[in-house]
Amino acid sequence: MNITNNRRNISRDYPSKIGGKKSGYVYAGYHSSFPGMVKIGSTKNLQTRASNFNTCYPDNNFRFTSFHWSPNRRKAELDAQSIAEENHTRSGEWFRISCKSADKVIKKAINNKKSRRRS
Repeated sequence: MNITNNRRNISRDYPSKIGGKKSGYVYAGYHSSFPGMVKIGSTKNLQTRASNFNTCYPDNNFRFTSFHWSPNRRKAELDAQSIAEENHTRSGEWFRISCKSADKVIKKAINNKKSRRRS
């Protein structure tokens, strides 16, 4: 697949949203070069993040397995990483965790954040 087609696919696959400076996505991502490991991170723009990651690994095998919008993406990312670290081995932003479990962790972190904001 050439780069132009890849950018079109990224644009189609990963929606962008408008929000404040702190808002954005918390995501779980997988790359076949790191079997059994899932990256929990955050970004303002999924399209740009996917492109940047795939520039480092030109085989274009990085995929978001899930992503969720947060009004404070960095706080939600750190909360998700802390929750994941309780039961899973960590190496930087990469965790030995299933994609499904990472998705649950991210949802929990974002929902906890929403709950604290309301009180």
